[in-house]
Amino acid sequence: MLLERTLDELHDNVVKAQEQYRSYVIIGQIAAIAIDVLFFGMIAFGVLALVGCTTWPTLESPEPAEEIRRFYVEEVGDPSCSVAIIRNGETSFAGDPHAIYRVGSLTKLFVAEALERLAAKGAIDLDAPVTRYSKYALSAEYENVTLRDLMFHRSGLPMDFLNPWNPLAWHRAFMAGLFGAHIYAAFDARDDFAEACNFARTRAFLADRRPHYSNVGFALLVAAVCASVPTPSREWIPKDELPSPLRYLPPPPAEGSATKAWDLAQNELATKLRANPARAAQAARDAVFTWENLFETFAPAYGRTISDAETPALCAMLRFGLNTTRRAYRDLKRTYARPRPFAELGEPPLRPEDTKLGADSYPSGHAATAWAAALILSEVRPAAAEAVLARGFEAGESRLVCGVHWASDVERGRLVAGVAVARLNVDPDFRALLDAALREETALPPPPAPAADPATDPVANPATETNPATGANP
Repeated sequence: MLLERTLDELHDNVVKAQEQYRSYVIIGQIAAIAIDVLFFGMIAFGVLALVGCTTWPTLESPEPAEEIRRFYVEEVGDPSCSVAIIRNGETSFAGDPHAIYRVGSLTKLFVAEALERLAAKGAIDLDAPVTRYSKYALSAEYENVTLRDLMFHRSGLPMDFLNPWNPLAWHRAFMAGLFGAHIYAAFDARDDFAEACNFARTRAFLADRRPHYSNVGFALLVAAVCASVPTPSREWIPKDELPSPLRYLPPPPAEGSATKAWDLAQNELATKLRANPARAAQAARDAVFTWENLFETFAPAYGRTISDAETPALCAMLRFGLNTTRRAYRDLKRTYARPRPFAELGEPPLRPEDTKLGADSYPSGHAATAWAAALILSEVRPAAAEAVLARGFEAGESRLVCGVHWASDVERGRLVAGVAVARLNVDPDFRALLDAALREETALPPPPAPAADPATDPVANPATETNPATGANP
């Protein structure tokens, strides 16, 4: 708030100077012009130096796009660059198709498209004042600004919120203050549109609707879109409505404890299972953390295909439940930052790409998600519960085979999942999704009963003393 008060005082002082001491303002303008000359002179000097020391790419080279890309990466120092040149109907492209760039103002195209579609449906009036659709109480001078004005950047709203860490923004704000056109709105950590917009006071632009680029205006358009689209139901139970595992679970096992000794022993057994190609392949498949892979790996045990096309209600319920479960365990990971087995022991994991995983081993998110999925699926098809639970248990053990979690990480992940599912079952939104999934399951033809595998089924083979997933005694 100190920054806001400082900006307010700066603004008030400038206004008083303009009203009472015109000569001071003229001196300030001259000083600002001198600063501009120095500022842009330095930029020009740098550009001339760059021109004099650099070989610039040309469109006449055999591969102009690649030459331009190489110039910006190697000469200018940009981390990445993609270039497309369209000439005489032919396209020359150079760049990394997987590179990630800042989207920037390209998002305005999507906002404008959304507004046009809503207008075509009669859900929004582009010529209505923005105050009809915005919860932000703008001052009287903006009450007649329409959505169309915002789209065409003729609202008079400021260009941006002032970024206090950007020296150029401060320079522009200083210049704008002296010349009476407040281009930048006040920086406000509370994201208060009204205060920021009203600080701008760009009456000169409001008077004749002169175009003036405004990111703030498009932010208000986003608010208008949100206000015109029906609010969807929530997609998970918020974290603050879930029991916190920080209060019901202990921290990771300490060095020298019995549980840590168990972790080390289980890790040694799981590492040996990598010699089994089938088990190693299953562990690698279980490591892929996507909805499609999760549905696919549970489908055989569940007895039918799980997909948005064939079981949409079931998939919607699973997403709600598993999104909730993921929010239940995140605080534990961030709080304890437990090193993973491969990092602590210096042993490579099953999948080389897993070496990029950070120190957040406790608890296992994969194990929690798989066990929650097994519990939820068992509620919809109790006849498949044993097979589904075995699949969920095996998916958790796969994290040991991959070498990315300790056994206690997996067990605590399952505990968090159990608590999350218990909370889900008293949530009205989840209960509605569960009822829909049950109706869907009833309407589908019954799947064939899966045959038990005598080699791994403890009922068919009571002599089995070890867990078939890891070879370890449970």
